[in-house]
Amino acid sequence: MAVDAAPIDLQARLLDFPIQTRATLPFRVVRGAVRIALRALFSIEVEGLENLPRGNAVIVANHLGWADVVVLLCRLPARPRLHVIGEILGLSERTKSFVRSVGGVIPVDRARHGDGALLEHVDACLRQGASLLLFPEGRTGEREGEVLAFHKGFAHFATGAGVPVVPVGISGTLELWLRRRIRVVVGDPIATAGVDVDTLTELARDRVAALVPPVAVQHGPRLLRRRLSTLF
Repeated sequence: MAVDAAPIDLQARLLDFPIQTRATLPFRVVRGAVRIALRALFSIEVEGLENLPRGNAVIVANHLGWADVVVLLCRLPARPRLHVIGEILGLSERTKSFVRSVGGVIPVDRARHGDGALLEHVDACLRQGASLLLFPEGRTGEREGEVLAFHKGFAHFATGAGVPVVPVGISGTLELWLRRRIRVVVGDPIATAGVDVDTLTELARDRVAALVPPVAVQHGPRLLRRRLSTLF
């Protein structure tokens, strides 16, 4: 019985985080508040929003720190609704409840990354018209401008659902301080029809690497660097 308990628990957790194809009121409220905070803390430049397809997609980006997901969720369009695959098992129940109310998260247990319930939930997310945001490097990079090898999960999701992959390059989020310049560049979508998983994985990684903008040199004091860099 103990062997079967984990998949059932995962499936129950997934049902607690339903797929949302529209931006709900709690999401819009939180998103608005966070956008104001981001504008006060950092200088954020976003290029290439016109490259986003009209329908849903799998969006992939390089990963440098906690600000990556926050900036993308706040600065990319609210529709189609973005869903992030994230580890939430270590969060407090109060925090989980808050994340659940805001929505847009597909919880994952990294120890059971191949669980069928998770794969079905991701597939349903794309079938219903929502989008996915993933960081295929699997961990945060240690140097600005460097893009690590991509894991293949995103390519399986995209080819299975027949949706394009949108590459995004980010710079300026490895170390953060007050008024730090953060740059985001959205590239042309990659069609997945007829493309195998291995080819798509390498192509998407190369596209992201080519999009990563150079880090802007900033002089002067780096106020709150330690606190902001390790905020989450």
